[in-house]
Amino acid sequence: MYKKLLKTSILFSSFISRFIYSSPLKADQIKNIDSILFGLYEKGYKLGTQFKLNENSTLLLSISHLDIHVGNYDVGLSKKIPFDLSNRGFQIEYSKYLNNDINKTGNFINFALEISKLNTRTSIKLSELKFDFNSLVVTCRTCDNYIFESRDDLIFTPKISVGRQSKLNKRLYLNTSIGVQYLALPEVNGMYNSYSQLPFYIREELFEVKSNINKNIQNLPRFYPSASINFVYKI
Repeated sequence: MYKKLLKTSILFSSFISRFIYSSPLKADQIKNIDSILFGLYEKGYKLGTQFKLNENSTLLLSISHLDIHVGNYDVGLSKKIPFDLSNRGFQIEYSKYLNNDINKTGNFINFALEISKLNTRTSIKLSELKFDFNSLVVTCRTCDNYIFESRDDLIFTPKISVGRQSKLNKRLYLNTSIGVQYLALPEVNGMYNSYSQLPFYIREELFEVKSNINKNIQNLPRFYPSASINFVYKI
């Protein structure tokens, strides 16, 4: 596992280095690849390459990933529904070290922009549910699964945070930070995995569920806390 992570980090570093040095930025504006970073933050795992801009600031480019089951929730159907969450993203972060030395223990302020696809998904087994039809409770044993899934939109999330870097040894550092982010969650769409048509009373109930989910999403706040803990290995 660790060999695979190291190999991925080296390949990622090479790609980013080529991108930066072929960009309009002059080579003397970005001194070198300073370190490799691996850590956790509020949306999953993070792997990145950090560049030294000067003695007191760095630029971090990283990729992130998460796939988890978040639990079963009551959405208005006869049973609680399981939901999964996935996140795949790219982040660019600028850090300013307040002690004017990126190689020492000290505090820093961080400005970041994350571009990601944050996806919530559930596959509902309609054949296991009960539905209201007039005054009757009916089932649909021949119904296939129905999927609720977030819209496949890119999400742009700006962040600001403060943190502390702790020097563990000559090459290894521990960075922790807390902050705030602006996050607008995508609404969900519904999809039926079958060529046949659902009975109208099931379609109506599922449409009402989707409307309620999206209404709840619209009522969510736009600002959320952010947190991270990262190990930084100086090259």
